[in-house]
Amino acid sequence: FGYFNVNQWFKLFDSMVKPILCYGSHIWGYKYSTEIEFVQHSFCSRFLGVKNSTNSCIVLGECGRLPLCVNYYKNCIKYWCKLLTMEDHRYPKRCYFMLKSFDNIGRITWATHIKNLLFTYGFGYVLISHEIGDTNSFIRVFRKRLIDCFTQDWHRSVTESSRCYHYK
Repeated sequence: FGYFNVNQWFKLFDSMVKPILCYGSHIWGYKYSTEIEFVQHSFCSRFLGVKNSTNSCIVLGECGRLPLCVNYYKNCIKYWCKLLTMEDHRYPKRCYFMLKSFDNIGRITWATHIKNLLFTYGFGYVLISHEIGDTNSFIRVFRKRLIDCFTQDWHRSVTESSRCYHYK
């Protein structure tokens, strides 16, 4: 990995690779992508000099990294907030309301996935009221909730995995 230090390598990843991996995630970012997460896992494994088969929670933990889904889930919700604050005559907002009406009759749409994402992380009340208040504050709180949930999952994975016995 040459003459870069740790921070430079991760800045390089965050500035060059992550934007490519998360491109368009405001549309597709409602579901977990193992392929995208694998790219970060491979990068971190190579950086640490361990096999690609090393447990993901160990690799991300040693590098102090969060799963990339924190970014693409946040991008999706950020776009949803942008749709809510648009004027009603704008086409993207009209399309959202159309998708929402399809969701109400049982079809699975982008709006369905956004609803599931919000309810999964405890923000269903925002969907019901359509009142997000300050968008930037809401996005920060949503991202913090994602980080908290993934941190808890990481601790659980390390504790419960037999492959992490020595890592603990």
